[in-house]
Amino acid sequence: MGYTISEDRFNSQNSVVKLVNKAESSHKDTVILEGLYSSAKAFAVSAAAKKGVHIVLLNNREDAVYCTGDLYKLVDNERVFFFPSSKNHSLRNSAIDSSHQVQRTAALNAVREFCDGHSSFESIILVGYPHSVSEPVISKKSMDSSILEISRGDSLSHDFIRRNIDCLFF
Repeated sequence: MGYTISEDRFNSQNSVVKLVNKAESSHKDTVILEGLYSSAKAFAVSAAAKKGVHIVLLNNREDAVYCTGDLYKLVDNERVFFFPSSKNHSLRNSAIDSSHQVQRTAALNAVREFCDGHSSFESIILVGYPHSVSEPVISKKSMDSSILEISRGDSLSHDFIRRNIDCLFF
C-alpha cells in the first residue's frame, strides 16, 4: 500500500512554514529552494505564493512545464502563467513560436494588470526558465505607444492605417 502526502501535511513541515513566513514578511528577497523534486516544487510555491507577484525560475523548460501543470491543479489556474522563451530552441535552429509569444504576452499583461491594481487576484505566479527570462521585454511605455485603437463605427482610410502600421515597423 502506497503513502500519499496531503497538501496540509506538506504545508505543516518546518521548512515550508519558514518559506511561507519569508514570503509573508515585508522584506522581499530572492529565495532559492533546493532538494525539492517533482510536484514538491509546486506544493512549496502554492503554500508561499499568497500575495504579490511570484516569479519561479526552474532549471529548464521541461521542469517549468511540469511545475506549471502542477500549480494549475493546486491553485486557481487563472493566476498561474507559464513564461516560455519566444523561440522554440532545437539542436539545429531556433525558430520563433507564435504560441510561446501569446503565452509571454498573457503573462506580461497579467503582471501589468496586477501592478496597476486591475487584477481580482491576491497573487499571480509566473513560471519560467533561464532561456525565457534572458530575452528582452518591451517596456510599458513602448507597448502603450504602439497600440492603434480602432472602435466600431470609426471611419479610417487605408492610407491612415498603413502609415500607422509602417511607423510601428510592421
